[in-house]
Amino acid sequence: MLKLDFNKHTFSLQVKNVDLTGLGCPLSVEIELGDYYSHGQADEKVVNAKKPIPMQLMNGYADRLQVDKIKVKKGKKPSTDSLMVKGTFALENKPSAIGNVIVTLGSQDFAIAGSSFTTTKNGAEVCKKANVNEGGIANVKFDPIKSSFVIIIKKTTVESTSGKVDFCISAFGSFNECVEVDL
Repeated sequence: MLKLDFNKHTFSLQVKNVDLTGLGCPLSVEIELGDYYSHGQADEKVVNAKKPIPMQLMNGYADRLQVDKIKVKKGKKPSTDSLMVKGTFALENKPSAIGNVIVTLGSQDFAIAGSSFTTTKNGAEVCKKANVNEGGIANVKFDPIKSSFVIIIKKTTVESTSGKVDFCISAFGSFNECVEVDL
């Protein structure tokens, strides 16, 4: 549905049952009706009514990372901190194997060997009680069907415990994405 207000020079456009696979923002919109021409750019909130584009639609088109929840818990003794991160991801190219995984929080890298992962019958990449280079044990699940991930690292030392820091995941060959998180 298209609504034009020539007095206010505004328009609204609502589209249903359209394949939005690979749609990225900002989105440029141009409308030309006879001698009337209007254009605009719409960000994520405008395009998708306050909800981000579902990560599953981005698979095959772009590498993306979104953190939905992050929690750092400081332990009372050395090497007893924990880090838990949940979120979603999209892969531009589906790799044949996961490879080594590097989780970065601020200036600290937590590396997990790709050989620690196994592929489930549903295609998820999972590791349980895998050793982490910084010290600690990792339980990780990347689910490409749901485009979700969960990373839990326990028995470690986490340097960044508050404020805004970058969170990055490097895995799946060329996937290397970062987002700013607030601890």
